[in-house]
Amino acid sequence: MTQMNAKVKQEYIQKLLKLGIYKIKGQQLYELPTQYLRAYYEKVKLNLV
Repeated sequence: MTQMNAKVKQEYIQKLLKLGIYKIKGQQLYELPTQYLRAYYEKVKLNLV
C-alpha cells in the first residue's frame, strides 16, 4: 500500500467512525480495501444504506 493510499484510507476510516460505523459485514474497517470504504461512505452520505 502506498503512503498516499494509506492516508486516504485512514481519512475514510475516520469519517465512518465519526458516523458510528465500526464494522462493515462483520469486518473491521482497516481490513477492507480503500475503494470499498469510499463507496460505503458515499452510500451512507446519500442515505442508501
